Amino acid sequence: MFTAIAPRYDFLNHLLSLNVDRSWRRRAVARLGWEAKPDGTYLDLCAGTLDLAAEFGPSRRLRGRVIGADFVVPMLALGKDKAPPPPARIVPVAADALALPFPAARFDGALVGFGVRNLADLDRGLSEAARVLKPGARFVILEFATPRFAPLRAIYLFYFRRICPPSAGSCRNIETPIPTCQSRCSRSPSRKRWRSGSEPLDSRASGSNA
Repeated sequence: MFTAIAPRYDFLNHLLSLNVDRSWRRRAVARLGWEAKPDGTYLDLCAGTLDLAAEFGPSRRLRGRVIGADFVVPMLALGKDKAPPPPARIVPVAADALALPFPAARFDGALVGFGVRNLADLDRGLSEAARVLKPGARFVILEFATPRFAPLRAIYLFYFRRICPPSAGSCRNIETPIPTCQSRCSRSPSRKRWRSGSEPLDSRASGSNA
């Protein structure tokens, strides 16, 4: 499915978020606190087309590297030109989030943007993230979550179920995967589930839902 939607993946994220995802990504990178260690190594998990990793690019203070990990190679290929020079600061790596090919305590921080909803096993994915983070490192999660306030929740679900599928389906070559994308977004974990799922991370990293 992800290979099929790769050419329109960025458009879908902009559509699903009403184009607010651009500012959300900037906030997520800011929440990581990488300025405390500008020469560190950071992980962009479920990196997709490297939109989140590219937010590091404009800063001249970053002297380290950002590893963009995703198992969908066509998406990584589409995002390779997003990072401004020097390109070596952002390195795409084909990797499964449930079995990361990195040693323990490898990264000084990690982010994931709109990716954890796609994990086949959320707990395993969080555990892998904790494994590769250094003790005390920060893990920032940017994701849709179903609102608790009933009127807002109704609007949220109406948008995802009624507005998004026809709008996205009008784009050529992505009609079939759209219902699956929409259902994944509408069933994103609640805030309570995020808290319970992040508890195992507490001894290794600090979880954050941007």
